[in-house]
Amino acid sequence: MDYDIRINNDPPYRYEGKGKHKIETIEAMEYCAEKFNQKQAVSVSQIVKYLSRYNDKNGYEDLEKACDYIKRLTGEWA
Repeated sequence: MDYDIRINNDPPYRYEGKGKHKIETIEAMEYCAEKFNQKQAVSVSQIVKYLSRYNDKNGYEDLEKACDYIKRLTGEWA
């Protein structure tokens, strides 16, 4: 199966929602980011992305990336 092909406008398989709520990560990113200004929304959406996938993809590396975006969001970025 080609993971990048959309069939009947369905998202690629790798983006299908997981867990009991079946929420796609992009939907969670958009929902969380909509309450922030444009610059903050980038950091918030990246935090959601890295936290949602760390256990299935890059582990500790994704947690570190989420922490970097939290620092950026809170003004602690050096």
